[in-house]
Amino acid sequence: TILFIGRLIASKRIPLLLEYYRRLKLELAEANLRLEIIGDGPLLNVIKDAANIDSSIISHGSVIDESKIAPIMCRSSIVFIPGHSGLSINHAFAYGRPYVTLDGPSQPPEVDYIINAANGYFLKGSFEENLDTLVKLFTNKKKLQLFCDNAKKQGEFLSVENWVKQIKYALLNE
Repeated sequence: TILFIGRLIASKRIPLLLEYYRRLKLELAEANLRLEIIGDGPLLNVIKDAANIDSSIISHGSVIDESKIAPIMCRSSIVFIPGHSGLSINHAFAYGRPYVTLDGPSQPPEVDYIINAANGYFLKGSFEENLDTLVKLFTNKKKLQLFCDNAKKQGEFLSVENWVKQIKYALLNE
């Protein structure tokens, strides 16, 4: 399962997400691939139209209750936002989910949490090269599990608990 979580706006490159998904389904026909989308915004109609054509695309709409997000996150293999990415990176890592995004004109500092080819991908190749990278990730269960483990470690490092511990240490050792 691929998860998209965020506002459905132009900078997230929703049509590109759907094109990657369409092509991944062709390449991974035996994998029973699904795309789940949590979000709302001006491009919701694009998602709804795609879901009407392809029943493996599931739109949850706006979900802010973490107890409802958690099971969706847990059944996902990766979080993929081909456009502008931000705190969804932290969210994915908190659940131990690798994060995939594409190089773009504007990316916030959170993309620095992605350790390319370790806990996700910051893809910079052509569509075909990027597609091949994703296919190789999905077809190598050991690699995907390693990415999940690395994402979880990064999530623990970025956690509020760890941040508080670092602040306490800094204050006590000043």
